[in-house]
Amino acid sequence: DAEAEVRAAAVGHFAPMVHWGGSQLFQTHLLPLLPALADDVVMEVRSKCALAIMDSSEGGTLEDPLIVNSFGPLLESFLQDEFQEVQLQVLGNLHKLSHLLNGMNGVVSSILNMSKATNWRVRQGVAKLLPHLAEARGLDFFLTVLLEPAWLVLLLDPVASVRQACCEGMSTLTKVAGSEWIAQYILPQHVRIYNHAQNGGGSYLVRITILQAHSQTALVAQDPLWMDVVKELLRGIQDRVPNVRMVAAYGLAKILTQTSEVNPSFVTSQVVPAIQEKLQEEDDLDGREALQYALEAVPKK
Repeated sequence: DAEAEVRAAAVGHFAPMVHWGGSQLFQTHLLPLLPALADDVVMEVRSKCALAIMDSSEGGTLEDPLIVNSFGPLLESFLQDEFQEVQLQVLGNLHKLSHLLNGMNGVVSSILNMSKATNWRVRQGVAKLLPHLAEARGLDFFLTVLLEPAWLVLLLDPVASVRQACCEGMSTLTKVAGSEWIAQYILPQHVRIYNHAQNGGGSYLVRITILQAHSQTALVAQDPLWMDVVKELLRGIQDRVPNVRMVAAYGLAKILTQTSEVNPSFVTSQVVPAIQEKLQEEDDLDGREALQYALEAVPKK
């Protein structure tokens, strides 16, 4: 249609048509329309087209090779769009196709380039995808390609929401990689960053970020990694900045509910005494409240 509003409205129904009609009718009638829609001069049409492609890829209607061959070049184009709204439609849904990213080299390259985007929402979207890229491309790829130029940079991003996306991704990354791999390759990097910030090499916000990453790791970790990150949180409750101590205490409270499955004796012998000792000397009201909350989170025998 000549009117962009009509095209945008039609594209909004693209994915249901794919699922109703099936793979063969999609290839015959709908697939030929996609290149023109993906290159539409109006941003809203391109944005809805990007979302339609992501929605069409779910549910098993289309075969994986068809998705990779038909949608891969379009997704790469959307990720390079001049408008963030179009890019975010793909970034926000690409984790649903993480099992196919191993066959989309151009898409992966575009994601890596976007880790340096000026728009913080784009960087946040990239941060959320990195654990899924580790799952799709393998742990060696994460170590050699993603760790230093993307993960560690975004973990120290000036925008809190970007840093938080990395922290929240630690649970997924730990599930994908396993506790032993995290203990060998990721935890030492996080501890190094924390120590550097503690010794005057960075803001207290860096220490808060690392402590939040530790608490997310502990939610799915097994020993000895679980004990290692809990010890780091116990370091955090001794920090010179009250806000850091408070974040560490709330992090401990968050994970102590799982001690019935992970080393309850360690909690009884080391974690609880450390919290109690700090509670007696804590002079910050919010810090005392957080420490008390952590004690109350200890599972009752």
